[in-house]
Amino acid sequence: MIKLKTSRQLNEINLLRAIACVAVVLTHSITNYAKTYEPDLFDQDQFITYFRFALLWATPVFVMISEVLISKNYPDGVRKGFLLKRVKYILIPYILIGLIRSYMHSEGEWSVFFQRAFEIVVLGHWHGFFVLVIFQFYILHILLGRFLQKTHPLPPILISFILSFTYLYVHAGNKDFRIFIDQVYPFWDRTLFIGWLFYFVVAFYIGRDYEKVINFFAKHFYIPIIGVFVSYLMIMNKVMDRVFVSVKSDRYDMLIFALSVFIIALVLLRMIKNPNQTLIKLSHFSFFIYLTHQLTLPYLSQLTQTVANNFWSHIIILTFLGVATSIGWAMLFYESRFTKPFTGRIKILDQPAK
Repeated sequence: MIKLKTSRQLNEINLLRAIACVAVVLTHSITNYAKTYEPDLFDQDQFITYFRFALLWATPVFVMISEVLISKNYPDGVRKGFLLKRVKYILIPYILIGLIRSYMHSEGEWSVFFQRAFEIVVLGHWHGFFVLVIFQFYILHILLGRFLQKTHPLPPILISFILSFTYLYVHAGNKDFRIFIDQVYPFWDRTLFIGWLFYFVVAFYIGRDYEKVINFFAKHFYIPIIGVFVSYLMIMNKVMDRVFVSVKSDRYDMLIFALSVFIIALVLLRMIKNPNQTLIKLSHFSFFIYLTHQLTLPYLSQLTQTVANNFWSHIIILTFLGVATSIGWAMLFYESRFTKPFTGRIKILDQPAK
């Protein structure tokens, strides 16, 4: 049994949000390195492959955090203006940063820019797709919140797992099904809520009974530990056998792994008496970092090559530069009311300097 401290400020959530954000940047740093310099890297070093897939929990955890906080903070239903506030602070930055990415890939041609903008901003065909997933969570919470509130957790969790697993499994292995989804679903298939439904339902109940859930898994810590080891071995077995090698977070075999990592992290981070203030502050920038880091990583990767002499030094330096650059842009943008909409709300920058 693990002894926990009381955490009214939910520092463990802030710490985990920051860690997940860094994990996402680290994952994309590896991807940029591999694409640019050593495309056969993962055939040469299996440890790197294991490490890379071990980081794929980050995006599911990031979106689960969103629903946990909503469920915990709004037990009687969301307040008036809930969606409008999130349009202002989440959707508008998504649109604006998406337009920047569209322009960067437009080759200076307006026709190409409008085509890219439609694909990226409207269809969600970029790394910012998680915002469309989160907004579907908001809508699901509004529509299903009262029903889930009154329902025993087990049936909705099992049903949502079956739906998400089946959809992702069939989508991964059946080309005709993928073509069908592309024909009937107007947006990028990775944004479809069915593939993320399990995370939504589980996060809802974790948020609803937050203290009970954390205390339960602190007493039965072996459950998520077993979940992590078994699910990760299943993932890597498919990867190493070349059965399912897709490096993405919405894998059918990622459901239990990501949830188990989420629970383990919350339990362990709750134990920290004096949270690292750097991570707490980093948490405030996590959304903007997540949206913008891929804009600069390809260029920073070329810069990093001049000072890094091996894979590990390269991705560590690149991850640091990716995070630091996004924070720097956020601080600059937040200074002007004209550029502030690009960042969303960053509470730490609203606080007066001491």
